[in-house]
Amino acid sequence: VDRIHLQVSESMTILISGFLFGFLCTVSLLPSTFDQFLRLFGYFFLTSTLASYAYNQTHSIIPMTLAYSLVLLGNILLILI
Repeated sequence: VDRIHLQVSESMTILISGFLFGFLCTVSLLPSTFDQFLRLFGYFFLTSTLASYAYNQTHSIIPMTLAYSLVLLGNILLILI
């Protein structure tokens, strides 16, 4: 039972940090429409949750940085294509 409780706590910590960081980054950019707010929030929530999960699993900043860099590179390639 303790392992399940610990896994739920880790998951909640990752999701809360992703939500909080995503919200703060979105608000700092001051989106002009609600649609733009939702898109930016979804992007920042997804990337920060991915980075938080990578850091939680490896306890190192390198996989977190690589994961975030790959997401940014993918976005740049999508814009260029």
